[in-house]
Amino acid sequence: MTTREKIILALSLLTVLFGVYEVFLADSDSSPSKQKGETASEIAQFIQQVSVQIKQTEPSQTEKYIITHSQFPWKKNPFIDSLTILAGKSSQRTQNRKDENSPPRWKYSGFISLGSKKIAIINGIEYEVGESLLSTGYYLKKIYQDHIELARLKDGKMLILPFIDNQP
Repeated sequence: MTTREKIILALSLLTVLFGVYEVFLADSDSSPSKQKGETASEIAQFIQQVSVQIKQTEPSQTEKYIITHSQFPWKKNPFIDSLTILAGKSSQRTQNRKDENSPPRWKYSGFISLGSKKIAIINGIEYEVGESLLSTGYYLKKIYQDHIELARLKDGKMLILPFIDNQP
């Protein structure tokens, strides 16, 4: 037998002996059931103390304000109108605001050319040829240094945006 095998066998034997000692020979007074009983009574006592303290404390002015105003309706709801927006459809309220003939307001403010790759910056967002412009129904058809060509997805209507330089 090698030294490694002897060490492994000795550790296994020690583990078995410790297990036999814990199960059969260990002091029954320190059993987990007795310790759990003591901790359960301590927990119950702690809960009683906390509940007494909660009853004695009064809410702050901020908490009172929040409680009284939480029932009032919101003037402007910060959440989306419905889940139809997430499905790619616009809700009734946003459909009423859109006009089919007027294109969205875009600003072509940057041009980057890296070899054969061209990138246009529109409203602060980088686009490559073929990418759709957020959820507007238009996509970037061609990029030139002085202008870009956009096309509408559903009917192919072209729109040309000139380059606008913001630097004085």
